[in-house]
Amino acid sequence: MLHLEDQLGDLQYSFLFWNDGRQFAQYDENGTLTASGVRYRQTLGLPTLKYPIGNNTLLSGFYYHQLGKDPQGRKVNAYDVNIQATHTLFSESASGKKLRVAGGLELLSGTADPTGNQNRSFSPMYGTNHLYNGYMDLFFVGGSHENNVGLKDFYFKSRYDFNPRLFVQADAHLFYSHADVIYAHETLSKRLGQEFDVSFGYLIGNAVSLQGGYSHFFYTDSFQQIQNNGALKTTQNWSYLMLIVRPNMKNKFIGILF
Repeated sequence: MLHLEDQLGDLQYSFLFWNDGRQFAQYDENGTLTASGVRYRQTLGLPTLKYPIGNNTLLSGFYYHQLGKDPQGRKVNAYDVNIQATHTLFSESASGKKLRVAGGLELLSGTADPTGNQNRSFSPMYGTNHLYNGYMDLFFVGGSHENNVGLKDFYFKSRYDFNPRLFVQADAHLFYSHADVIYAHETLSKRLGQEFDVSFGYLIGNAVSLQGGYSHFFYTDSFQQIQNNGALKTTQNWSYLMLIVRPNMKNKFIGILF
């Protein structure tokens, strides 16, 4: 792994090269091992791209491209790109009140035909765990969307800080597949559903904070088919409330990014 970061004027940027190897084993119809070894995949990326416009607007994004081979021996050619604009509508330094909004798009490439000899599905490799694509983690966490049709995530976020100790955040996501969704030789809609997340955080003391949230997901038939978990319940939601003790860390909340 190689990671470099620097700043050119107001532009912050970084570069990443990552080479990961995955073991594979092949057997014949009698269960005899015929081949084994390690197949390598390379990830090239610009993890950080940030450029401020004035005092209230920030343009940001990232780009990754994957090459090499997957464990099945297929050629990998996949990418992940994000662009976001964040704007502060107002900010009062005396009271700490602040209202910010952000909008963006993330596109992770996918594969329509899983039996082909090329894998176009981008893999976050180790999960993104509550950081991207909604707080319900319905896609890349746990591997349910690996080697699948990819994802387009159109999102909008808003966050209001009542003061430095209390905030409320509301996010909306509209999900589409990148590649065609094919089921029983029929091409389904690329629309996978939408998710709404509401979160809050309250700093009780210098070391203790309270955090919680509620999320609701409205899925489509296409989402149900690609998940391959049978019939899904009509109501798909999730909520949590937790007490956090972090006496020696500057960040007193967990996973709620803006």
